[in-house]
Amino acid sequence: LTERGRRQQQQRLIEKLSGFSSSQVPVLLGGDFNDWNGRTRAYLCENGFNDCFPDHHAPEASSFPSFMPVLPLDKIFYANSRCVNVQV
Repeated sequence: LTERGRRQQQQRLIEKLSGFSSSQVPVLLGGDFNDWNGRTRAYLCENGFNDCFPDHHAPEASSFPSFMPVLPLDKIFYANSRCVNVQV
């Protein structure tokens, strides 16, 4: 996926979730974002989402590659709620 394609996906995701994230409805968004450079995290945080891992001052959970995880590609974001605990 090119950087341009990734940005388009981010924009579509925010468009789809904007009605929820701007209301009082709790929103949980998690998965493998393949966020190698941190731009997806920055974009989501700029648009009202919080990242569970930094909120708990926990080192981001490394999840890639599965046989010897060294990169944190799996993420959990939330809006209109609070993250009580993060554990991998």
